[in-house]
Amino acid sequence: MKQKNASLKQTSPIRSMTGFARIAGVTPSNTPFVLSLKSVNHRFLDLQFHLPNGMDALEMQCRKLLKENLVRGHIEVRLAVHRANIDSSPHYNPAALRAYLEAFRAAAAEHGIAGEPDLNVALRLPGAWLTESNGAEDDQAEIAIADILGADGVADAEYDALPRVTFTDPEVGSVGMTQAQATQAGIDVLVGRAALPSTARGWIHGPGNDGLIRLIADADRRVLVGATVVGPSGGEVLSALVVAVHAAVPLDRLRSMIYAYPTFHRGILDAVKDLRRPA
Repeated sequence: MKQKNASLKQTSPIRSMTGFARIAGVTPSNTPFVLSLKSVNHRFLDLQFHLPNGMDALEMQCRKLLKENLVRGHIEVRLAVHRANIDSSPHYNPAALRAYLEAFRAAAAEHGIAGEPDLNVALRLPGAWLTESNGAEDDQAEIAIADILGADGVADAEYDALPRVTFTDPEVGSVGMTQAQATQAGIDVLVGRAALPSTARGWIHGPGNDGLIRLIADADRRVLVGATVVGPSGGEVLSALVVAVHAAVPLDRLRSMIYAYPTFHRGILDAVKDLRRPA
């Protein structure tokens, strides 16, 4: 009987378990993370995930892996990823908040209900916040997912051409270094500027065309190291400059390439031609 029980113990799959495991590490792309797994007995297999935003792919992979190896139990998976120190500045949306407050007061007056709106509740409503975002959290999540799952050919994160866009009116977008940062880094700085109203698209746009394109270049390497765009569709115009900074496109190439006409981004050519050492 003892021999039979020993055999069953060795061959039977795990039907239920209680346990806890935690691992802290750094991925090959130098992204620190902490992964923990907690399980308790349960009649069925119940999987709960607490992952950073943008890690849906990792959750699907983990669900598949756990279902292949576990039959039952309440399983809680938690992952914390240390993000790079990237600015993300929240600002409340005055127009959206004003609309919510006016709707609240109109509804209260219509139904004869006394009271004032709760600001804490209003600021949790959809669209109440304007957030400057660069999407880096999604890119970091993809890199962390690939590293944790052991994927081949995982690229390291690069932050020399980090884009930032604030969806105000007008839009404000920037990438890479500011003039002050470039100067502090010992770069021989060139600065170029173009006014959006002076572009053909700016003239066609008419009222509301205020804005500018400002470029920061390295005079020795002859490449852009930073740029700022303020104006209509500023975030879209920025995309070309992100490529230029990230790929270190030579200034001569930027000067000689053909830009679509009439467009706001054609102002990049004017700014490149205006590059000079600041006074």
